[in-house]
Amino acid sequence: MGSKTACEPLHRLHTALSRIREMDHTTKAWETIDENGALQRAAALPVIPDHKAAPGLYGLTVGIKDVIDVAGMPTKAGSAARANIAPAEIDATVVTRLKNAGAIILGKTKTTEFAYTDPTDTANPANPRHTPGGSSSGSAAAVAAGMADLALGTQTVGSICRPAAYCGVAAFKPSTGSTACHGVVPLSRTFDTVGFLARDMRLAVEAFACCADGVALELKAAPTPWSTLRVGLIADPFYLDCDPDVAAALETGRHALERLGATLTDIKAHIDYEAMREQHRVMMFREAALAHDHLLEQRGLLGPNWRAALERGATLSESDYWDARDSLAEARVRLAAACGPVDVLLLPPTRTTAPEGLHSTGDAGLILPWTVFGGPLAVLPVGTAGNGLPTAVMIAGKPWADLATGLLAANLQSELGHR
Repeated sequence: MGSKTACEPLHRLHTALSRIREMDHTTKAWETIDENGALQRAAALPVIPDHKAAPGLYGLTVGIKDVIDVAGMPTKAGSAARANIAPAEIDATVVTRLKNAGAIILGKTKTTEFAYTDPTDTANPANPRHTPGGSSSGSAAAVAAGMADLALGTQTVGSICRPAAYCGVAAFKPSTGSTACHGVVPLSRTFDTVGFLARDMRLAVEAFACCADGVALELKAAPTPWSTLRVGLIADPFYLDCDPDVAAALETGRHALERLGATLTDIKAHIDYEAMREQHRVMMFREAALAHDHLLEQRGLLGPNWRAALERGATLSESDYWDARDSLAEARVRLAAACGPVDVLLLPPTRTTAPEGLHSTGDAGLILPWTVFGGPLAVLPVGTAGNGLPTAVMIAGKPWADLATGLLAANLQSELGHR
C-alpha cells in the first residue's frame, strides 16, 4: 500500500537528498536536515527484494514539522524565542511509531511560529512567488517538491489541509484525539491534531494507521460501497463564494463521485460561521496563553501575529473560555444534525488557489468548521488552475470514521487520476 516502488532504503534516501540539494535553495522547506542520522538508519535497513513484502512505511523518507520532537534535534517551533533550545531527548510518540514502521526521518520541516500565522520563508513549489500555506508550510512544500515521501503536520484551524490544497498534495487530518500529541508543542490542546501529507492519499492513510492512538485499524477494511454512498454538498452561501477555478475543481470532484455511483445531496448547515470562528479563537488564544504566556517576557523575539494572540489570550477570562466552549459544542450538534442524512461531505478547502506573496499563509475559513466538528478531513489534488497553481477538493467525514473516510478519499484520488 502507498507509493512504494522499491525497498532499497539507501537508494530512496539518496534520491531524496539529491532532490533537497536541487530544490531547497528556492523552496526553503527544511529547518534541519539530519543527513548522517538518516544515512545510518537507511544503511541499517536491509534491502527487501520484493517491495510488496515490505512492512508498513519501510524505507520511506519522512519530514517532521518542527513543532514535533525528534530525539537529537531541537524543536524550535519556528520561533526566535526557541533559537537556542536544546535538542529533544526523546521522540514524540508519532515519531516513534513511524520509526518502528521502518520510516527514515530526514529532518525537521519549517513551521509558522508556534503553528500560528506568522509566515515562514518557505515558498510554494508550484510558483515560488506564492505562499505554500501554513502552518505546516515546510511539510507540504517538501512533499510537493519531491523531497520526502511523507511529512507530518499539525492542524488547529486549517494548518494541514490548506497547505496541501495550495501545494497540490494529498493530506489526511484524522479525528481530533486519534493521534497522540505527546512530544508536540501545543497551540490549542483542544484542537491540535497530528496529520499526514503525501502525494498519494493511500500512503497518508497508511501513516495514520501506523500512528493512530489506542485503536486497531485494518487497512484492508472496505469503505462504504459507492452505490450506497451518500455525499453532501454544503449549499450555505458561505461555501459558494469561491473563485471559478476552485468551483471547477469541486465540479470535477462531484462528477467523479457521480460516475462512481454515489448519490449527491445539497445540505444546509445553518451555522453562523463568523461566530464560530470567533469562539474558536477565544478557546485557542486562551489555551495558547496558558501554555506559553511566559514568552511575553520576550515580546521582541515574537512575530506580530503570535504576540497578539498571546496578549489577547492573557486577557480572556475563564468565563469567556467556557462560554466559547459551550457555543462550539452547540455548533457541533447542529453540524452533526445537518450531516445526518449523508456519509461524507465534498467541500472546497479554500476559496482561491495559493495567494501571491509570502506575507500571509492564506485563509482557513472553509476548513475551520470541520476542524471544530472533529472528524477526519482528506484533501485531494484535482488539477491545475489557469494561473498554473494547484486546485483541490476536501472530503469531510464524521468523527471516528477515519479509516472509511481515508480509504474512500484514496479511491476517489485514483478516479481523479485516471481521468
